Amino acid sequence: MEDSQRVLARLFRVYADGITDVSWVAETLAQEYGIPFQVPRIVKDREEVIAAIQQANLLDLSREPLQEYLIDLLERKYAVLLQADTVFAFGDLTEDCKMLRGATGWCVQIAADMGKTVYVYDIESRMWFHFKNNQFCLKQEAPTLALKSVILGSKYVGASTNNAIQTLFHRTFSTHVQDLSRRLEEFNL
Repeated sequence: MEDSQRVLARLFRVYADGITDVSWVAETLAQEYGIPFQVPRIVKDREEVIAAIQQANLLDLSREPLQEYLIDLLERKYAVLLQADTVFAFGDLTEDCKMLRGATGWCVQIAADMGKTVYVYDIESRMWFHFKNNQFCLKQEAPTLALKSVILGSKYVGASTNNAIQTLFHRTFSTHVQDLSRRLEEFNL
């Protein structure tokens, strides 16, 4: 990796839950790129977390019922969601593209309720979607990391998901370095 990419990478922050393979891949890549990586502490106000979960459930009553293990898992992920402006979720969309399955789906809805920008990589189709106005819209161009990004996803990842996360990091710094170089050239620097 070039020095200019490393300098740029220090401006970014990546957060994850610390319990999934997606989190492990994100942490490994963050270290490789020199990006500060953090697993936030669990929120102490459990009622705040439960209220966010209930709000997400109101918007989509077809989700699985809340059980204690799910509340514990979402409590950890909620702490992560509080840290960043943009969420990158890796998971499985339903066939009708109306819902992301599992705890990652709950997180996407909670993040949207919090006003976060949300991008979803559908593992099966290998395509990016932007979750906006409670709809998954196909994203023509793959996204790049934001300055403060949360990376969430499935407990276990296969090669295609691993590659998608690697590509997200690579594209981010290739794109930003090219843009920075172009701007410097405009000023004859």
